[in-house]
Amino acid sequence: MAEKEENIKSVEAEIDSVLADDIDKFEHFAIANWKGILILGVVIVVGISTFAIGLQLEASSDKEVIALLENSKTVEELEMAIPGNISHPAYTPAALRLAKLYLDDKKYTKAIETLNKVISKNINDELKGRLKLNIAYVYEKQNKLQDAIEIFNESAALSGVSSAIRAEGQYSAARNLVKLNKTSDAILILEELNALKEKSFWTGQAKDLLNSIKCKNSQGDK
Repeated sequence: MAEKEENIKSVEAEIDSVLADDIDKFEHFAIANWKGILILGVVIVVGISTFAIGLQLEASSDKEVIALLENSKTVEELEMAIPGNISHPAYTPAALRLAKLYLDDKKYTKAIETLNKVISKNINDELKGRLKLNIAYVYEKQNKLQDAIEIFNESAALSGVSSAIRAEGQYSAARNLVKLNKTSDAILILEELNALKEKSFWTGQAKDLLNSIKCKNSQGDK
């Protein structure tokens, strides 16, 4: 029992770490690069039109919006600054900063609502997939496992995501299916991941979980 509780705490700590790292990484990235740099990465891919943003920067009122969003640090400041500036390019890093603060305060519903608003904007599938993974991890942390599975699957199903995002979504969905005792459904996903020629951290995790399930099944048959 103690070991099981320790494992649960370990998973929760890992989820917290993933959420914090992802939001921090993208927030810092967006602040530094939202003026128009295209960066391709394993975790986040963001593209913004330099020309369009350059035109916006010519207006002093636009500079005031940028300053307002970038200088807002607390929940109260961000909640005041964000609503009137959702269409502005600087909205995304500010919204992600707010989502992280909500997560720190365990205000999970507000965090999910904020992340979904970012997803609803015209963003590429790689960023959308990463944010969906984060939402799914929040659901898992709340023990809303079926909701988590659905969002993990949505992330993996996006056509424009990298193989890393897709594999993480599939493995995480399978892991939660095991928690719900839907082992046969989990095995189908894990075997698909295990059969991939392109190996990664997530395919390795899938192989380990699949072997663990098969080992327990064989012991149960004896």
